[in-house]
Amino acid sequence: MRHGLANAGEAAHEVGIWAIVACQPGGTWIVPRVFDPGSPWSGFQFWPGSQPDSRPMVLSDAAITIASQAGRSVSDWKVGWRSTAGWVAYRTAAGCLVAWAQPALDERLPEGGHNLALYDGRHGPPEGRSELEHMGPLRQVPPGGTLHLDQYLALLPTTASAEDCAHAAVRILGWRNIRRDAGEN
Repeated sequence: MRHGLANAGEAAHEVGIWAIVACQPGGTWIVPRVFDPGSPWSGFQFWPGSQPDSRPMVLSDAAITIASQAGRSVSDWKVGWRSTAGWVAYRTAAGCLVAWAQPALDERLPEGGHNLALYDGRHGPPEGRSELEHMGPLRQVPPGGTLHLDQYLALLPTTASAEDCAHAAVRILGWRNIRRDAGEN
């Protein structure tokens, strides 16, 4: 899916483009395992009011799974991080959605320098919403210019475990090792 932002104004602007996928609340995020086992939140930046321990989390060799708790009765929760893998998945009873965008970590990124973020909260439909967010680099867009961010989506069967979703994401994206964020190939 190609996301685009056109500058219809008369002056250049520095902007970053977001590719946001809103998901059904109550699923589970699956994030590549790239962290120190003793400190699973290293490298994450939590937005004000977001508490790391406010969402159930499970660590495995392949991934970290985080339970969504979006809804009117919960507080908003958002976390961002820099990911060289560029993918995140969201699993519900309907299936496992894998979202990927090419990381641009050598460029300046918005929102604290992150290229991926998760949002879980009470805003949106009556049941709230969960989001997967890819952020592209900050770029000058001249008048009449357009900034693009390509995002790739794949839907896997619901029978897949979190580990299976993580391995399938790697297979779909052509990676040999899901610990790519850790510098392994």
